[in-house]
Parts: sequence; structure tokens; C-alpha cells
Amino acid sequence: MADRLYTSNDADEVLSALRFETKLEKATLARIAFALSLVKEGPRVAQSGGKMKCPTFVGEIDRISSRTMLIDVHAMPVLKELVAYLVIERLYKEMALLPDSPVKEGRRTIRTILVIDEAHNYLSQKNIFLQRIIREGRSKGIVVFFASQSPNDYQQKFFNFQELLEFAFIFQCEGVAAASVQDILGCSAKTARDLQTEIARLEPWQVISRSPEKTEEFVKFTAEAFYRCYA
Repeated sequence: MADRLYTSNDADEVLSALRFETKLEKATLARIAFALSLVKEGPRVAQSGGKMKCPTFVGEIDRISSRTMLIDVHAMPVLKELVAYLVIERLYKEMALLPDSPVKEGRRTIRTILVIDEAHNYLSQKNIFLQRIIREGRSKGIVVFFASQSPNDYQQKFFNFQELLEFAFIFQCEGVAAASVQDILGCSAKTARDLQTEIARLEPWQVISRSPEKTEEFVKFTAEAFYRCYA
């Protein structure tokens, strides 16, 4: 079962107070927040043989890339993006030390899946480590999965997320730009404009994606909710 890692409301209040009272940099407070979110119940910091004994952290047990974790920051009014930044930085540094993932029967073995929900909160953050994972992670068996509110979110001037999306699935959303649809699906400008209205009218679980057939610009189908596979 996944380790559920939460930053408590009490901890968040402490961090907010520290920021107000001490004027600490956000990065410093983010590291505190990350440590608090990973700390286990255990002995408090104490003298042991004349040396300081630190609490045990989940992150120090082994690599985060070999664990299943859910890091929930929705209750934090501040520092969400910075906590995510540090987790992604840690994952990249671990990834950089790994050998290439083995290929079996023409398929590369997946080691880790980094899932970022509400990705529109993070795509604009200029996270160099996220960009490097996307560019370099395939050979290492590291996969990135984004879920965001609109295809428009992947249009960032400093990094072309759309260009590097291997698989893209568009569900119902409004206000999507034709240019975003064109870039994600690789379709013509006319088809992208025609799809703007259709995307806004999609029914629940209806999806538009790239077509596996070179003669078709897109494919429309009805997806199945993953939880139904476990009912």
C-alpha cells in the first residue's frame, strides 16, 4: 500500500509563522515543509553519546524512486509548488545515478512513474529538474504522467511540454486554443479549429487523442474508468 505523506495543518501554521517572523527564504521554508511531511513518529532530537540524534525520515530509508508514495499538499495554503520542486529535484538526482533501464522484447522496463495531478500549478514554475526528467528519463525508465485542466497549460514559452508528450488524451474542457490542439494532436490547423467546439461538448469519459493510423488526424473513443477494472 502506498505511503500517504501529509503535511499537517499545525506544521503549515508553524511554517507560515516562521516566514512572517524570520523572513526566511521560501526555499529554506520549503525544505522544512518537506522534512515535516516525511518525518515519522519517533524519538525527538536528543543528545546521544555527546552527539545530536536526529529523527528518522522516510526519505532516508531508501531511494524515493523505489517507493510508492502519495504526497498530498492540497491542505497547504503556501509552499505547495516548492515542496513539489524538492521532491522532483530528489527524483532527478537519483535518476542521474541509474544505469539505462533494460529493454526486454523490444520494450523498455519502467522503473518509476511520476504522477503530477493539477499539473497547471507546476508547469509554469520553470522547474529545471522536471524538464530534465522529461528529456532524459525515458532511457532510465522514468515516466512522467500529467493531469491538467486544459491543453493550453502545456504551452509554456520557456519549455515545449507539448512537443515531448508521447501520449495525450483530451477530455471535455472549454476555452481550449486551436494552436494547443494542433500541437498536441499533430493535426492540421483546420482540424484543430473544428475540434475546439467538439472538445467543449464531449461527454464524460469521451476522449480525443492522436490516431495510430497515419491516414487519420485524430481518434475519438470512450475510455473506461480504471476503478471499474478492480470492482
